Amino acid sequence: MKDKKRDKKKNSIIEFFAVVIMVIGFFLPTAFWAAQALDESKEEKEITLCATNLQKIMRAVFLFAQDHDDYLPTAHDNYKIFWYDMLKPYVEDIAIFRCPSLNYPIGYGWNVALGDNKSSDTKNYLTKLTEVPNPAKTLLIADSDQAAAGNPEKGHYAISAFGPGFDEYGLNPEAFRCNFVSKRHKGGANVAFVDGHVEWMTIEQIYQKNGNDINNPDYTIWDTR
Repeated sequence: MKDKKRDKKKNSIIEFFAVVIMVIGFFLPTAFWAAQALDESKEEKEITLCATNLQKIMRAVFLFAQDHDDYLPTAHDNYKIFWYDMLKPYVEDIAIFRCPSLNYPIGYGWNVALGDNKSSDTKNYLTKLTEVPNPAKTLLIADSDQAAAGNPEKGHYAISAFGPGFDEYGLNPEAFRCNFVSKRHKGGANVAFVDGHVEWMTIEQIYQKNGNDINNPDYTIWDTR
């Protein structure tokens, strides 16, 4: 009799753990899916907020140009002030210069093809808005990082058509690694164009638009002049 009670108790324990295992087996994938969905939702929200930041920055760019005889800011002025410093009087909150996917205060870079060093005597000295013949297809500001310098969590003030390690994307293994456009948003970046619109683009699109080589004169995303 005791053996029967012991066996019954043992079977009850086994059945209990079997049910527990079944419940865990059911809820674990569900929990994993829910966590994954939350991560994706968070990333989508950050991409949207990032694009909003760039739209606000572009409004500041236009206000700056109005006050400076149609001239755009430059990437920097002898490394003493940078384009975002030039725009600070035209923004309500300097937090817009930080990409929501970064903790670093600067998350965006200025296209040096449209203005590098303000104190330089090169052709990159200053650019007027009216000097850009195709503003809707000319990149001005984009997500940036210092991945080339070993700091992927930091933004960089400038971006360039010849900036990233093209070897990473199989485009140009000899390219100098600086002025890096980030691919932190699902393998791509938010890009603000001279006309003010913002779109998400893959790194391959940014550096090889429409399949053209960056040395091809038809490759105009960086400078349509």
